Amino acid sequence: MIEIRLGDKVRDRVTGYSGIATSRTEFLNGCIQIELTPKLKKVNGGIKPEDLAVGMAIDEGQLERVGPGINKEAPVKKSRSGGPMRKVPRRIY
Repeated sequence: MIEIRLGDKVRDRVTGYSGIATSRTEFLNGCIQIELTPKLKKVNGGIKPEDLAVGMAIDEGQLERVGPGINKEAPVKKSRSGGPMRKVPRRIY
């Protein structure tokens, strides 16, 4: 089973419902559910307020990862660690 991370684009294999994984809930009995938030659709030039809170919690076993979603898997650029160092005169006490 592929681990689903928050921010991944996932799809329910049973219903076909897809969206971005926005929360993960683990219950005492061991059941793990992932909440999927679908992409908002503009209707008549705007988004209806009732569409903003739409989400569906689905058992993790039914889900498959479709893509990185909002988690961009880009290579890490190497950069110098630290910044310019200033010279501090030593004090002799």
